[in-house]
Amino acid sequence: MAPKLSSSQLSDFVLGKLSPEESLRVLDELERDPDASETVDYYASLLAYARGEGRSVFEERTNVGGPRPLARVHRAARFVARRRWVFAAAAVLALGIALGVLVRGKSIVWGHSAEYAALREVEFGVGIRAEADDNLKVAIGLFHEAEYDRSIRVLERLLKAEPVHPFPDYVNYALGVVHLAAAGEGGSGSIRLYDRSHVREGLESLRRAIILTASPRMAEEAHWMMAKGHFMLGEREDGIRTLEGAIAVRGKREVEARRLKILIESEE
Repeated sequence: MAPKLSSSQLSDFVLGKLSPEESLRVLDELERDPDASETVDYYASLLAYARGEGRSVFEERTNVGGPRPLARVHRAARFVARRRWVFAAAAVLALGIALGVLVRGKSIVWGHSAEYAALREVEFGVGIRAEADDNLKVAIGLFHEAEYDRSIRVLERLLKAEPVHPFPDYVNYALGVVHLAAAGEGGSGSIRLYDRSHVREGLESLRRAIILTASPRMAEEAHWMMAKGHFMLGEREDGIRTLEGAIAVRGKREVEARRLKILIESEE
């Protein structure tokens, strides 16, 4: 059982002083320990207060006959007490900013957005062709073993090889899927972290697959996976627009894509 986090660790988390690994450990602990979560909210509220509405209270110059320093502290305390909901929202914002600074190169999504982006048990929506070469089958096998980096290297070699691969649409589609899976789903609870570079590479490969393919089924599946990639990056409008591409095919993904689009738009 991991030791409980100290007050100094929690305050360093709010101030953005921890490494990405240490920050993830704090996130894990917050899920299990309500007291630690309350402490972080308190520290974040104070930080937001000092940087926001409360700054004038602490920076107020002392005038003749004006309130004494202790009186200003009491005034600040009453100010916070009357605006608890403001500082609760500010705490969430402060934590989001701190994480954004700490986890460079990562996309952070939370709440319903994390649900929309989830790949869950990813499988290739388009079945591998029976006549596919052995290298392509090796890449697919590595994907199923979660050897994403090795799978990506094999697929990239196929695209660069001469002569041109007979199924460039499928290779690009497969490469896009593997990149999105490699982007990961680190984080805790409703907060998810995705590697932005992998997501961007995945989106580009899927876009090429759509351009190259003559198969409606391939285009539909590539649009669906692209929508997931956009949601991973927090690109809501692009995600909805790509879902519309999957719906337009009127294939196997239509009902699922339409349901997801309605769900997202209902939250506006």
